[in-house]
Amino acid sequence: MGSKSAPLGNCDGTKESAIKDFQEVPNPHDAAYGDFLKSLADADIAGLTCSGKRDGGGAQVLAHISVQAMCARLGIRYFHTPFAYIAHGEDLESWQGRAAWTKRWESAFNLGQGFAQSAESLSAEEFLARGRPKGAVVAIKQAHQFIRQAGGGALLSPTIERLRGALDLPQGSAVEDRIAVHIRRGDVSADNRHAGRFTANEETFARMERFNERIDGPGRFAIYSQGQEADFSEISAHLDIRFQLNGHPLIAMADMMRAPSLITARSAFSYVAALFRSGGAVLAENVSKPMGLYPLPSWMMVETL
Repeated sequence: MGSKSAPLGNCDGTKESAIKDFQEVPNPHDAAYGDFLKSLADADIAGLTCSGKRDGGGAQVLAHISVQAMCARLGIRYFHTPFAYIAHGEDLESWQGRAAWTKRWESAFNLGQGFAQSAESLSAEEFLARGRPKGAVVAIKQAHQFIRQAGGGALLSPTIERLRGALDLPQGSAVEDRIAVHIRRGDVSADNRHAGRFTANEETFARMERFNERIDGPGRFAIYSQGQEADFSEISAHLDIRFQLNGHPLIAMADMMRAPSLITARSAFSYVAALFRSGGAVLAENVSKPMGLYPLPSWMMVETL
């Protein structure tokens, strides 16, 4: 494995209770995940890594962060596995293909800074099937359910603080005087399989008005989405909007991090941007289903706006 194995650490004396609490709610998306986590109380592994996902950049960044935070919480060593495949990337030709696109996401967040890489790992299923071999590095896809049960978004804060200085995002656009608003479109619509992640324009407009009033905001907004301006006429007919459509996703991410305030979508993309913000108001939804996201204590919630 390239790393000396050691019994799991126990930084704060509550590892066993955190694992016990988790056992009560198994992960419906990964049957082996709950069984694997239960086994950690007396397993002798080298550490954990995060791998196996092939969805969008925001979701994969969040997955790695969740595993890093889980390792910190339980006193387990984290090994970094770089992204293997980042989905989307509508203009891949300018990135010289999928590999370059994926590599740019890796360098933008530098999630492996300060961590060793594992040359070999076992999936949770393989680890259990082989009788929990000593000294293994075990790969899991994410740790969202553990994070939700062990402390929620606040559990991510130390990991985010450590990573914030390692960001290497492109220069953002000039929208510093506007509330950033992410409206998820593209792979999401009201009538496809991702309909649960869709928010109608009328609902978004109402949120924008209420949020601006609550924070005594500037009344000016920058909308980040995909499509044409006419697709958002229900909003632009009533509010001062600057559209940022079909743009570079990492520039959009940078803008959302730096804007005075942010309204997120049902999306890991804007959720990650919200996590890395160093100040200002954030409006989010407590969308643990279907997105598996968990808000920070300081955020305003749509449910109580």
